Amino acid sequence: MKPTGRWTRIAVILPVFLIGCDTSPSTIEAVAKLVSAIAWPTIVIVLLVTQRKLFGRLENFKVTATGIEAKIREVQDAEVRVVQSSSNPSEPPTERVVRAAEKIGELSLDADVTVISGQIHGLAMEYERIRASMPPSDSRTRRMEIVVTKMRTLAFAAYSLLDHLAKSSSPGERLAAVAILEVRSDPAYLQWLADRFSIEPPFVSYHAAVALSVAARTLDKRYREQIQQAIDAARRALGQGKDTTDRAKALTSAEQALNEDKPLRDGA
Repeated sequence: MKPTGRWTRIAVILPVFLIGCDTSPSTIEAVAKLVSAIAWPTIVIVLLVTQRKLFGRLENFKVTATGIEAKIREVQDAEVRVVQSSSNPSEPPTERVVRAAEKIGELSLDADVTVISGQIHGLAMEYERIRASMPPSDSRTRRMEIVVTKMRTLAFAAYSLLDHLAKSSSPGERLAAVAILEVRSDPAYLQWLADRFSIEPPFVSYHAAVALSVAARTLDKRYREQIQQAIDAARRALGQGKDTTDRAKALTSAEQALNEDKPLRDGA
């Protein structure tokens, strides 16, 4: 039965029904209520029938989002197992991690950005909880490194959020920005990375040094001077007497990477 036909019949019958009847306001109000009672169920049925494709797309979105989150967890769990078995969980991102980040980036191309944003926010809060609830120890560092590993795997998927994360008041979200730059360098954030040494705790500034080392290895040679300036600024912020710290060693690694193949860089 077509709803439009039904409404046509009601429109024709209603005036006839009212002829010779009491047309007082109370009667008209009663008739209006009757029509309304009939109309709303009809409208719902019409929407369910005509908008079936729309509802189907919404349901597919929920399934797709859930599926993407499951695949992200699968990739992250594999990387976490590597970190857990490593004797040096603080090592710079390996080629394996970069491939994992690329894989998640491809999986997330059709995902709503809120899915990735939610993942990053959750990891940021996890880092902050670990730091607040555990005393400084190797155990705390290892747990925070696991969080960084998960953040790194989202580097390509969350790259569009980088500016927001870098400017965030949340320490965990700023760490996420550093983790992204450890995988995907951006010359616009070289000085920002150097600034971490005077703003963030040692754990974060260490990863900022790792990000500078990655920048030295991967960015085009025309950024060589900017990278050197950022390394120098980071060293000044680190201060004297800390040459044996992991942060100082990471900066030395960054400078060594910057000077590799020097003739080729200078000659281009």
